[in-house]
Amino acid sequence: MKTGYFSVELGRTFKKIKPEFSVKQITSFQFYSGVIIGMGYSVVLNYLFRIFSKISIYKSALEAGIWNNYLKLNFIELFFFSTLAVSLGFCFTAYIWMSGRGRDNCRNRLKKGVARANSLFIFGIILLVLTRYFTIHLNSAFQVEEYLGDTIFLFPAYIYLYNWNFISKIYNSRKIFIATTLFGALFSLLLTCVEGR
Repeated sequence: MKTGYFSVELGRTFKKIKPEFSVKQITSFQFYSGVIIGMGYSVVLNYLFRIFSKISIYKSALEAGIWNNYLKLNFIELFFFSTLAVSLGFCFTAYIWMSGRGRDNCRNRLKKGVARANSLFIFGIILLVLTRYFTIHLNSAFQVEEYLGDTIFLFPAYIYLYNWNFISKIYNSRKIFIATTLFGALFSLLLTCVEGR
């Protein structure tokens, strides 16, 4: 009986060691600047992905002479590019959120350094993979759905959850995780609906 009570009390004390993720915890300037910079990168990357996908089918459209059919992307492709752009933009958001030192102890500073390094690492690796992907399929008509199939949205979800994995090791971040997930999904839909032709 006493052992169970002790383990419950011990569990409660361990939960208090990890601070709650909040705007005050990382400063409001750092929080909002991270969100704004992440959104900016998302918009830029979204348009770059659309441009690259249209360039890759340029030869097929030129041979067929039907520009509208070839250069028009369907909803799944647009939504994939926007979710991918938002998840890559979140890499910079996570980097800025983890940049402040504040009153952290040595262990948390080390964890923040690892989180910053990994957010830039995953961003660079994904861009290298995408660059290789677009250069391989240059001048050949392709659809993203055909190559990725049903797992098309696991790619952006992995990038997003990869960054949150490192944030959750430092902070209790359940509420802000749900809020940013909803915001990211809505922002992805907004980028999908905006036609950049």
